Amino acid sequence: MKVLFIVHEYYPVGSAITNCLKPLIDNMIKNNIEVFILTKNTNNNLKQEEQLDNVLVIRSFDRYNYLLNKRDNATNKLIKLVYKVKFHLLWKSLFKNNLDGMYSIKDMLKTGKKTIKKHNIDRIISCSAPFTTHVIASSLLTKKTRWFAYQFDPYTYNYTLDSSLKNKRLEKELFYLNKANKIFLTEESYRENIKTELSSLKDKYFVIPYPLIKEKIIQNVNYINNKTIIISYTGTLYKGIREIGNVLNILKDTDFFVKIYCFADQYSIDLLKQYKEILKDRLEVKYHTTKEEADNLLISSNIIINIGNSILNQTPSKVYELISLCKPIINFYSNPFDTSKKILNDYPLCYNVDVNNYDINELKSFCLLNRDKILSFKEATSNYLKSDEVANIFLKEVINENR
Repeated sequence: MKVLFIVHEYYPVGSAITNCLKPLIDNMIKNNIEVFILTKNTNNNLKQEEQLDNVLVIRSFDRYNYLLNKRDNATNKLIKLVYKVKFHLLWKSLFKNNLDGMYSIKDMLKTGKKTIKKHNIDRIISCSAPFTTHVIASSLLTKKTRWFAYQFDPYTYNYTLDSSLKNKRLEKELFYLNKANKIFLTEESYRENIKTELSSLKDKYFVIPYPLIKEKIIQNVNYINNKTIIISYTGTLYKGIREIGNVLNILKDTDFFVKIYCFADQYSIDLLKQYKEILKDRLEVKYHTTKEEADNLLISSNIIINIGNSILNQTPSKVYELISLCKPIINFYSNPFDTSKKILNDYPLCYNVDVNNYDINELKSFCLLNRDKILSFKEATSNYLKSDEVANIFLKEVINENR
C-alpha cells in the first residue's frame, strides 16, 4: 500500500499537526507501507524532493513564499510589494479568517497528480488546518484511491473565525467532505458537529485521540537552591485563543521562576514584555525555539503549565505530550467546560486554576508539595490510549476502508 499525506507544512518545519502525524507515519513504515508527503515549499532553501526518515517529502512550488524569500534587489522588491497588496486587498477580503491557507492550489494539484501517477498511490490523507488540504485531496481522487480527511481543527464552527462567513464555510465543508471515505476527528469536534448541520456526515466520522502519549526519558531538576521552583510553558500564544496575561498575573504573586518558550502574536509579545519588567530575572522568554529546545525545557522543569483554549470544540494536542512527561501540571483555564480540564481530569498530578477565581495559597502549596515528583509512566497514563495503540487503530481504519 502507498499513502500520500497532504499537509500545510512538514519537517524540518514543525507544527502541532506534524508532531501528531509522525507516530502514525512511523507505524505505517513499520508495517511496510510506503509513505509520501505533499506539502508546499515554505523556504527556498528546502529541496523539492527529499527522503526524511524513510518518507519521501515532495514540496510544491509556492510563488508567494518563493518571492518573499528571494534576495531584495529592486525588481524583487517591486514584485513582493505587488503580491502583498494582492494578498491584503483580495485574499483577505474574500477569505478572511477562513482557515483556507495561502496556497497556489494549481501548483499543488499539478504536483499531486504527478505524484499519484508516478508512485501509484492507494490512499490520500489530507490534514487540516488549513481546509485547503481537503479541497486539494478531493480533486486528486481516482477510481483507485480512498480519501481520508483528518480534521485537527474545526472549520465551520471555529468560533475564533469571522461569524459572517460561517454559512459559506458550512457549504464548503459539506460539499468537499461528502466526497471523503472517512473523516478522522477528535471527540470534542464530533460532539459539536453531530448537533449541527454537519450531522449529515455522521456516518463518515471516526473519533480518534491524538497519538502523542509515549514514554520519555525524564530527569530531575538541578535546583539553584532549595526554594527554587521552575515553572515552564511551551507552545503558541494567541489573543482570544490562548492568552498568557492572566497566567503571569497570578504567578507574579509567587517567588517561582517562569520560563516561556513560544510562538506568539504581537499582542502576546507585548504582554510578555510588560511582565518582564515586573518579574525581571524571574521570567525568561524565548521565541521561535526548536521542538528539541522546548522539550528539553519541560523535561528540566519542576512544574509544567498548560493554558486552556477558548475554543471548546478544539482539542489541544499539547496536553497529551505534557501527560507523557509524568510531571506536575498546572492547567490555567477561564471556561469551566475547558477541553484541557476535561482531559486532565484523569491525570493524577494536575492542579486546575480558574483564572477568574483562584486561591494563590493553594497554588503555592501544590507547587511546593509536588516540585520533586515524577510519576511512573504507567501511573500517569493508565487512563489514556498510548501512541502505539492510537497508531494501530488509525492504520486499521486506513487499510480496511473500502468504497
